Amino acid sequence: MIRPFVVALVLTAALALPGPALAEHLGPSRPGATFSLDWRAGADWFTLGGGLSGDSGYYGASIAGQARPGGLALDGRVEGPTRSFDFRFDADVLDAFSRLWPQRPDRL
Repeated sequence: MIRPFVVALVLTAALALPGPALAEHLGPSRPGATFSLDWRAGADWFTLGGGLSGDSGYYGASIAGQARPGGLALDGRVEGPTRSFDFRFDADVLDAFSRLWPQRPDRL
């Protein structure tokens, strides 16, 4: 039960870490710009979303993940002022991860 949550957390971090670099690249914020960030998590699910609204329009992104028996499902959306893109990733990856990351035997 913990392993799917760890996988989801690692994937979330990998997607969220480039955000500050992008924000720095866009330059200083203006007084009219607003930023929002939302994070929610449960036993076998998570959602992460954020947006930036300013003079040039709204830019946002969100990702939701859910662990299921033997795999992981991710849904996401990237929004811009003129276009939006949706994606879905559904894979049976937990068996492969368990082979790559074997459990240690219990120690006495």
